[in-house]
Amino acid sequence: MNDPPTISTLADQAVNEDTSVGPLAFTIGDAETAAASLTLTRDSTNTTLVPLGNIVLGGSGSNRTVTVTRRPTSSARRSSR
Repeated sequence: MNDPPTISTLADQAVNEDTSVGPLAFTIGDAETAAASLTLTRDSTNTTLVPLGNIVLGGSGSNRTVTVTRRPTSSARRSSR
């Protein structure tokens, strides 16, 4: 047997400027590998808005979470000085 690992579906999320979304719960699994031994990676299709460091994975075993934080807008960075 060589079935691919599984990951549950997350609904589309809207992340407003200068905010975060999550933690969002999801599950992972694999018929051949224990869930605790599976490795998750993170990716952003727009690292200007969401740098990889702003995607935080959590949880353990088959129960995992993800929190996504948008990079502050330039006006927010100016007002915080």
